[in-house]
Amino acid sequence: MQAAREVSQEATSQIKDYLLSVGMSRTMYFLHHFVFNFLKAWVAVSGICLIVGAALKSFGLAAHLLLASTLMVAALIGMALTIGSIFKKPMQSTI
Repeated sequence: MQAAREVSQEATSQIKDYLLSVGMSRTMYFLHHFVFNFLKAWVAVSGICLIVGAALKSFGLAAHLLLASTLMVAALIGMALTIGSIFKKPMQSTI
């Protein structure tokens, strides 16, 4: 939700237009948001997977959970960025 809100807020406050006018490409703009939000989410997900693996004494399970969670986080952030670029108002993009 935060990724969608950031993208739509930057579009309404014209920060995105400013960044594009000074030479930032659209690909780099969305890639920046994707990577930053992915890394924030991945830190939390990896910590939870390691805690679950330690509690169950199965680090193989933790590795599988980490792989599945990483793919899910990447898909969800990509979807959030798409929704944030479609809806122009920040409150609409997070409902």
